[in-house]
Amino acid sequence: MKNLFFESISALENIKQFYFTNLKSDGSIDNTLMTANAQLSVADALFPVLPERVFLPIEKGKYKRLTLNMVKPEIGMSEIQVIDVKLSQESIEVSVAQPGIYKLVFEKVDGSTSDEVKNYFSSEAYSFGSYFAVVELFLDNSIHSNPVDYLIPISHRLAKWRYYLVEYKAKKDTTVGDVKISLEYDRNVPFGDKLPANVNFKEITNFPAKAAKWTKINERNDKNILKMHLYESEQAIPFLENIAPVITLKKSEDSLITTAKLPVPAPETFDATIFINI
Repeated sequence: MKNLFFESISALENIKQFYFTNLKSDGSIDNTLMTANAQLSVADALFPVLPERVFLPIEKGKYKRLTLNMVKPEIGMSEIQVIDVKLSQESIEVSVAQPGIYKLVFEKVDGSTSDEVKNYFSSEAYSFGSYFAVVELFLDNSIHSNPVDYLIPISHRLAKWRYYLVEYKAKKDTTVGDVKISLEYDRNVPFGDKLPANVNFKEITNFPAKAAKWTKINERNDKNILKMHLYESEQAIPFLENIAPVITLKKSEDSLITTAKLPVPAPETFDATIFINI
């Protein structure tokens, strides 16, 4: 699975690679969803891909033994290897003979065990390649009579959208009237079921003067800038590929009211902030 653009609209944050399987920890096959909680996100119990040879950092003088267990079809979790740890060690080298789900159990010096950690160890090619995920399916005889459609629902990336509205001085020596600004949100039917029904944008009045790209704008146009406004959505808005709400700027000055459709954050930029001259 390889889709670099997909990472920018999903809620995976800094996790770049995942492992999907229908093999359960007890060795049985799960013919429902391939994800743990029906939504792939950072909170899901899915395993990032690790190389077949890796050094795991440990706290010096705390552990005496590492047990390596592997999930096997029809058998479940089985002990594969026991690694003795010296009190002076600050890392443990783990090498696996074949790809699979491994559970690492750290035994402390006092005889107790630490939290169990599960990981998927793969070949070097997979772990260092630009792959989004590794999918491994185990089939049994029931697949012939009961075909299965495996689904991997993935949460969209959410972020509060911010609009910096830069208001410039009038070119002529005229008095600038009282300007009122508001941002209006429309979830853009027929895509309403994928977007929040209502989103309010509030003005942030005490933001840093040198926030984000404002520094460069200020350096170039400081003498011509009258005021800068910052509006932020009160709730997070999902990043959807080819689907976006309509954000409208409404500007009232004296008796004149003007409206303009604003651009929306582009998913591929990883940036939910937009600067607009008004």
